[in-house]
Amino acid sequence: HPDVSPITWMWSPLPRAAYAAVPAAFLLTGAWRSGRLTWRPRPGERRRVAAVDVDGKPCGPQSASAGKVTIVSQNMWNSFYAGGPQREKRLEAFRKLLETQGKAVEILVLQEMFAFGLGPFCDKSEVELLQEWTTDLGFVHQTSPLVTMPWLGQSSGLLICSKEPILSEQHHVFQQRRRVTSKGWLEVEVQLASMKLVIITTHLEHAHSPHWRRIRESQWREIAERLKVLKDDYVILLGDFNVCGEDFGRALDGAEEYHALLSSMARAGFSHEGFPRSSGSEMPTLRPQNDVSLRSSPDHIFVSPKLKHRSLTVALWDMDHLEQIHSDHRAIMATFNGSNAT
Repeated sequence: HPDVSPITWMWSPLPRAAYAAVPAAFLLTGAWRSGRLTWRPRPGERRRVAAVDVDGKPCGPQSASAGKVTIVSQNMWNSFYAGGPQREKRLEAFRKLLETQGKAVEILVLQEMFAFGLGPFCDKSEVELLQEWTTDLGFVHQTSPLVTMPWLGQSSGLLICSKEPILSEQHHVFQQRRRVTSKGWLEVEVQLASMKLVIITTHLEHAHSPHWRRIRESQWREIAERLKVLKDDYVILLGDFNVCGEDFGRALDGAEEYHALLSSMARAGFSHEGFPRSSGSEMPTLRPQNDVSLRSSPDHIFVSPKLKHRSLTVALWDMDHLEQIHSDHRAIMATFNGSNAT
């Protein structure tokens, strides 16, 4: 238009969108050719169902554990926005760890196994790879990692893989959250030898400004409301709460948020299970990012009274001696008696 300068026209919305479309098209083409980008699955393709276990026998309650049950919760450091490097190499390190030192693990509870929605396309490369090798290791019962995947952005990143039958799964997205992620909580019911166990996992908002702390509080209060309904059952809640009671939390606010979280869960009827500390083994759940990092433990376990009385023990899984770490978080473990429940 003769009355519009070239500079004004160049920065008007339509040309800007056209300029953005060109590099976006190159990125999409490259991602498609590399195999990372695929068509978004149809709704009927989203759930992965294992019809037989690793021995070729039908999966069902008859395969459930008759003794000690070990659950491992692990943040996998695989965010599309702020995840760690060498994603596939770290997944391979985690696979080798489970093969060599994790044979007693019955249930894997994972955070940050994201899938990314991009309109009619999606990137589910790492989560699909993990599902394949966990199935090979006997974790044949798995929740869907794609149910919460939005039209644009990350899924909740929550995934549970179990050697014991998963009877039901419920995916919840928080009412208050960031726009391009679907953080929430995942709830499953697992059939054990003589009890049904409810597992809830979550990954709360990570930022620590006053605004995002209010958002995070609203998220844990949503979960606490659900726990009030479940307090008389066998229930465990575990995951990455991004709330710390150690050095980082004390420096941030005197651990005020940490104590508020514990109080909220206690009012719902759930106790916080701290990890044993002994001389020479006082490790936080978050690995230090540098030599001056404050100790931080954002990963937590809460249990109902009935489960606490099943000879429950909790611990950190010490993997610092390994040549290749698989995450910036250490795994947390809960072990309890899964038989003869009353």
